[in-house]
Amino acid sequence: MALLLEPDPASKCHFQYIHISVNSVRAENCKEQDWMRVDADGAVLPGATRAGNKHHDDARFIQHCQDWLLDYTREHSLTLEDNNAKAAEHKANRFDGCYREWAEIIRSAARDSQNLEQLSDKLLKENNIRLVRRGRTISILPPDRKKPIRLGTLGMTNEDLYRLLDNGRYTESGNLPPEQEQEMHQDEERKYIQWLRLRREKNALKTEDTIAICQALIQDKLHAEGRLYTDADFRELDYLLKKAAYVERDLQTEADKLDALLDRWRQAMDPDLSQTERRRHSSYVRWCGCDPDSFVELQDLRNERDIIRLEMEHIRSVREGLVQAADKWHDRNDILLPEKELQWTISRKAQLQDQLMNCRASRKKLEKIAYNCQRAAMKRINNFEQLAKADKFYRLREEKLQREKELAAQLRAVKKQERSARQNLRDSSRKSAENAR
Repeated sequence: MALLLEPDPASKCHFQYIHISVNSVRAENCKEQDWMRVDADGAVLPGATRAGNKHHDDARFIQHCQDWLLDYTREHSLTLEDNNAKAAEHKANRFDGCYREWAEIIRSAARDSQNLEQLSDKLLKENNIRLVRRGRTISILPPDRKKPIRLGTLGMTNEDLYRLLDNGRYTESGNLPPEQEQEMHQDEERKYIQWLRLRREKNALKTEDTIAICQALIQDKLHAEGRLYTDADFRELDYLLKKAAYVERDLQTEADKLDALLDRWRQAMDPDLSQTERRRHSSYVRWCGCDPDSFVELQDLRNERDIIRLEMEHIRSVREGLVQAADKWHDRNDILLPEKELQWTISRKAQLQDQLMNCRASRKKLEKIAYNCQRAAMKRINNFEQLAKADKFYRLREEKLQREKELAAQLRAVKKQERSARQNLRDSSRKSAENAR
């Protein structure tokens, strides 16, 4: 609440405000005291104590304060304004224009959409408004807001939105008669069956393409005798090995799914089981998109399982051929060969030299930081803190020094291996020349 007083001649403001908060008083982690219930005249005031050591004024106390303020302002010819009421009115009218505009945008987009997916795409593409669904709650997220706004805030309900979608022909499942519910369920099952068939066709094409590529690589590249395979050939070979393993796992997954479906189908047709068990297995078969009473679909699934098993055997044989080709590549590119050993030692020496250079630079930088910390400690600038920092950086410097010694020892060993590899290459070249004579 606010008291509007007479204008003060010494003040630049036209009026003076006195803000009076009639809300609650927090006690500092202590029990409610007697003075909390007593006014200036010593009269005990009504109040209520809630959890959390917080003293809440009840409605009688607030009404008492309001009556006193009304009497006081009337006696002194002052104006009493309720800031809470003004804030509530401002909050109600704050987004009224925006809410009305967003609601009209949703209604216009819903009239041109057939379902919620099309409505969501249309709102996002044309108005940059996201449609958010959490259960049965539908909200929108405008571009300048962080929290979603529910349809109820916009003056709409879910039924209003469903009535507008596709000119009233769209209705959410659960609000339909049983006949329309069954029709929608059958339509969803047909879509699921179509998706299953498309996925199986896609997997079959992917398997055929992978097998064709693997066979072409084996026949055209890896069966060439007397040539040294390059790194590019090995990378392609390694990729195809991974691709073949992926296709084999994918086929195994499909085979496991078909085996599970056929097993449930067999139990649905088993006369020894109870009717409840058979009905449960039949519902699972229907959920997978098949008719448990159709012998044609059952035979098609069995044929498909046999085809998948043949494809698995084929891709397994192709993968074995790729593994043999990879072994041949490793034999021809063995690191024990003199030229390969020399190439490896040279690359390893360059790597160790780079690591040693970086380690030395880090050690020198740590020494400089520790020295600066010691100087700051001698000048009594955060003396103990700077000494602790200096000690920490000296420990890090010792670790870097130890690592530097290890790298230097490894570099000496690699240089020794390089000299030995060069000598082995010269001996191998001399023996080859002697054999050629």
